[in-house]
This record gives sequence, structure tokens and C-alpha cells, in this order.
Amino acid sequence: MNNIRDDIAIIGMSGRYPKNMTVPELWQLLLNGGSSVSEIATDVLAKSEHASIYQDISYVPKCAMLQEKDKFDADFFRMNRSEAMLTDPQQRLFLTCCLEVLDLAGFPHPTESGFKTGVFATSTINTYLILNIFKSKEFFSRDKMQILMANEKDFISSRVAYKLNLTGPAITIQTACSSSLVAIHEACSYLRRGDIDLALAGGASLPTVGETGYLFTPGGAVSSDGKCKVFDENADGTIFTDGVGVIALCRLSDAIENGLNIYAVIKGSAVNNNGSDSLNIAAPSVHGQAEVIKSALRNARVDPVDIDFIEAHGTGTYLGDPIEVKALTMAFGNAKKQYCALGSVKSNVGHTDTTSGVTGVIKAALALKNRVLPATINYSTPNPQLDIQNTPFFVCDRNYQFNPDKETLYAGVSSFGFGGTNAHAILASAPTNYRSTGLFSVAEKPINNLLLWSDRSEASLKKYVFETFCYFERYSQSELEAIAYTLGRCRHEHEYRAYIVAESLPKLQNFPQVVYQQKSSDKNKIVFLFPGQGTNWVDVYTVLYQQNAIFKRHVD
Repeated sequence: MNNIRDDIAIIGMSGRYPKNMTVPELWQLLLNGGSSVSEIATDVLAKSEHASIYQDISYVPKCAMLQEKDKFDADFFRMNRSEAMLTDPQQRLFLTCCLEVLDLAGFPHPTESGFKTGVFATSTINTYLILNIFKSKEFFSRDKMQILMANEKDFISSRVAYKLNLTGPAITIQTACSSSLVAIHEACSYLRRGDIDLALAGGASLPTVGETGYLFTPGGAVSSDGKCKVFDENADGTIFTDGVGVIALCRLSDAIENGLNIYAVIKGSAVNNNGSDSLNIAAPSVHGQAEVIKSALRNARVDPVDIDFIEAHGTGTYLGDPIEVKALTMAFGNAKKQYCALGSVKSNVGHTDTTSGVTGVIKAALALKNRVLPATINYSTPNPQLDIQNTPFFVCDRNYQFNPDKETLYAGVSSFGFGGTNAHAILASAPTNYRSTGLFSVAEKPINNLLLWSDRSEASLKKYVFETFCYFERYSQSELEAIAYTLGRCRHEHEYRAYIVAESLPKLQNFPQVVYQQKSSDKNKIVFLFPGQGTNWVDVYTVLYQQNAIFKRHVD
């Protein structure tokens, strides 16, 4: 087995998907067997400047896009209106999700001096630059370097590091469809070497330009009906859709030590390229895919027979799917038949291009955490070229409950890019006893349930406080201390502050008076002052020493 220092924990996930779904909403869509692909209304087509194309017999009036690409809190990120409008929406949304995932991960103070947080990111073609910035009257009066830095792929990682004050490496990865899984692989490598303490890895892909649909070409990449029919005999292509996804990663030992929420564990991963072993640069290779899967299994030190399911690349092409299953069979061997489930999130959300790898990891991690694999939809009869009955795999066509007696579940996630760069990762369910260390030590335990909030504007802060109160009814009294700890230790500190001390949840549910204040510009440090003159008594500082980590550290 791997040493615990080699295992990487997924401690946070954030994303935006068609119909403006967040990660929890995406998971619910998967469990319900839903699709994010929508029919384009006739009146929308009629008003389009390309209305004549929509009369083409090959036209498919389907799309899956984010409707709120223009929604961005520029003030929070210290961007004026002009800078925000100039910046690629892919980068704006990715920045928003990175801030969100940092908060969700709950790693204490990831921006402190000496703490290294790396960013590994990718994006796809910038249609905003082509169709908006280049056509704008302001374009010719703008500084071209400013336009470049606001839109070029190179800066997606650097922008996050700058705006969030992250001092680890900020690296942009571009390997076409496999980019975000390659980014995750690189993030894990940096963590295992000890170069960084925390990593954000993922990507943004917003290729759709309004509700436009597309033209179907037999034998091409896109399907005839807007459905991605992965592994089915009627598979004839995928549909390219919007998606933004990012995960937070740290060493498993650090996650356990800090009592963090662990979605799943990355045991190992691998990346390779097909070289010349394909018909053309965009074609898949059986040997290339098989080798990267074998390498990932070796790196993870996991036997193929222990893998419970594979989240496939699964693009739903009639020839591509059989090649992938053949490669998986070569990597696994076929001594044992149909024990491993096979699925693809693309059947639900389409092909999110550079974001597809991280989307597959998000689905796999949630499946491991919840011990259920959502169905691969649009599947009824297997593609005969799969020869699925003679492989280790079966297509998961309904929600599949894993064996409750198996303590650790394992999954493989594949992502294969045009150009031949293949990536595969091996995930495991979180250790069942990792919370035995507790959420926090006695020295860090919050005093009297002191709840703290901070934000960059007064209005935003009040909304933050209100939303917190709205969630209190879901929690028990025993979890109030954990909530106080999370708010106080695991959230960014900003200049607008609010606090309240409460002994119980019932008192909080009555919306008590919260104290709001703005951080002082005074640079002087706050000190502990204990006057004499007979006012003290034996052990007067004991409780403070036990419950306040800062006081304890200075006394020690």
C-alpha cells in the first residue's frame, strides 16, 4: 500500500455547469438521471442573424450553456468595471470558483506567509475575445498588452494567484480535452514532492456562443440529436457544452491532521502521449490509452481487480467507445468478467472540453463519498463492437449501490485529448476513521462559540451573515463549535467584520444583534494586559491558556 504521505486528499470542489448548476446541483442531476442539454426555442432561432442556417436539414437545435456568464463580483476582486468587462469570462468564473473552493476546503489560512498554494488551470478557445473584444469600438483605443493579459490562456492561473494572494506555482496546462486531468496530475506531483501545501486544479470551458446549436456531420464529433449516447449501439457523437470546475487538494496526512472534509483520495495518476501510434493527430490509440491506465495503476499500487468503477472519457462516438473499452481491457486483463462498472458524465452534461477531466473526477469523488454510482443515461443496447460481455466491465445504466461490506472503494478516471495526451487517475474512498483526530485540538477550541464573519463590503458581509443564520436550523448543537471553528479559522480575513457570541443554536435562530465593524487601519498589535493589585487568583489564566492557541503559544 502507499505511504499516507503519497496519498492526496480532495478536500473541496466547486463548479458551474449548464443551467447554472453548482457541484451539489450537478450531483443531484446525475442521481435523477437528468440532462443539462436544452432544446432551443423556435422564436430564438427566428430572431438570429443566422436564421437561414437553421433551415438546414443537418441543423441540431440543442445546446447546454451557462446563462450567467456575465455575473461577476468585480468589486470583491478589486477590479473596476472596465477591467472586468475586458477579462475573458472563463477566467472570471474560474477565479470565482477558486475563491469558493478555498472557503469550502477549510484549510486554515492558506494565504499566510510561508504557506504555499499552487494553481494548476486550463481554459479553451476564447470566443469572447473574438466575438466581443475584437469587434468593440474600444479595442483600437486599448493598450494591447492589457487586452492580452485579460484574455490569453497563459494568465488564467496567474490571475487567481494574484487576486487571492497565493504564492505557490501558478501553471497553465494545455493538452486539449485532457487538460484539467493533466492539471490535477501535476498538482498531485507538486504536493507529493513537498513543493506546495495546497493546490487548486481544474479548468474553464465556455465554447458556446449564445443559443446557436450546430450542424451534424455523419462520422463527425457531434451527435445527430444533441444526446451523447455513450457505449450505445446508436452512438454517433457528443455535444460540446459549457463547464467550469476546480478541486482543492492537499496531502492526506495534512487533511487528517486538520480534521478536513475528505471527498476522496487520489492514490496515483499518469500521463503519456500516443506518439505516432494513431491514424492522425486527433485519433485515439488503443496502446496509448492502455499504457497510461497501466502506469496509473502501478503508481497507485492498486490491483485492477480492486477497481469498482471507471469514469470513462466516453465521448459517445461509434468507433471511439470501442477503442476505449479495448484499451481498458488490455490494461485490466480479462480473466474476470463484468465486475467493474463503466460510465461517463458526458451522457448528462455533454463534453466540457478542457474541463471534462476535472468534471469526471468530481463525479467519481462524489460517487465514492456517497457509495452510489449514478446511471449513464441515453444507453439501452451496447455497441456490438464493445464485446462488453467478454470484458471486465458492464455499463452502469441505473444508479448502482456499491457493496456495503467493502470498506474501501476504488475508481479510475480517464481523459484523452486531441493530440494524443492521455491521462488517468486512480481514486479511493476516504478512510473511514479519519475524523478520530477531531475537528480541532483543545488549544484551538473556540471560546463560548464566538462566530466570526468577514467580507470586502458591508452589504456583502450582511448577506453572508444572513445566509449563515438561514443554515443554522439544519445543524445540531454539537456542531455549533465546528461552525464557529470553521468561520474563525478556515475563512479569508477581510476588512469588514462581524461577530457574535452565542451559547446555543436556539438563541442564534432568533436573529440576535450582530456586531459589525470595519478593520482598523492602526498597525499596532493587540496585546494581552493583566494588571496586578490583588485582582488575580490562582489559575486565573488556565481556561484562556487551554482554549486560545495564540495565548498558549506566547506563554509557552
